[in-house]
Amino acid sequence: MCDNIEYNKVQIRKDNKGKSGVYRWIETVTGSSSVGSSTVINRRIKCYLKTKYVKLYKHKSTIYSAILKYGLNVFRLETLEHCSKKRLLSKTFYLNYLNPTYYILNFAGYFFRL
Repeated sequence: MCDNIEYNKVQIRKDNKGKSGVYRWIETVTGSSSVGSSTVINRRIKCYLKTKYVKLYKHKSTIYSAILKYGLNVFRLETLEHCSKKRLLSKTFYLNYLNPTYYILNFAGYFFRL
């Protein structure tokens, strides 16, 4: 779990380098959250940290819109599971169990590819 994204971004990317898995963003003010998965988590997290990228794709992602609106400093990042690429669709379990607010699909799958 990481509370200070800006300060720890290098360590976060290092911890997830070359790994696939499931992660969750939590807005610390309201408790709203987003669950995501990636075949290369550190590359996906890098996208969240780039304002230019987030602005470009905000219309495709409710979590990107929330990050732009509130700033990264009110979000906490959790790695829920490192797993094989084949198990990434296990994200359905997390979607059902955690009921994330910022997720617009009701099932695990690809929203758009990075």
